[in-house]
Amino acid sequence: MILIIVVFALSIFAVLSIKASNSDLVLAKKTRDSVQEYYKADTEAENILMQLDQALKQYETNASDEALKVKLQKLLNDNGTVEAKTDKSGTVNYAVPINGKSKLEVTIDYDLGNLLGKRFNIKKWKVN
Repeated sequence: MILIIVVFALSIFAVLSIKASNSDLVLAKKTRDSVQEYYKADTEAENILMQLDQALKQYETNASDEALKVKLQKLLNDNGTVEAKTDKSGTVNYAVPINGKSKLEVTIDYDLGNLLGKRFNIKKWKVN
């Protein structure tokens, strides 16, 4: 009789252990997928930032406010906005979708008149 109870108890523990392992596996897969989605969006945001930096570098010496604004807006493809403060400085906002629920929002301030050689400053790089 005791042997039957012991076997039954061990069987229940085995089933519970397998169920807990399966739950951990499902959670690990969800975490993996969300991390992959984030880094894909992060890479895209970095590529956009690189293109913006190249455009800023091109207009650094002969900056025309309207031409620069048009070039930056074209690079963003309706995923962001450009707000020019002066003919050599302004703010660029853009967002890269991560999944259907969230996006990576980026804000940079650019200043082509900066004497330190730094064309832009990242103000925000945040998942929302």
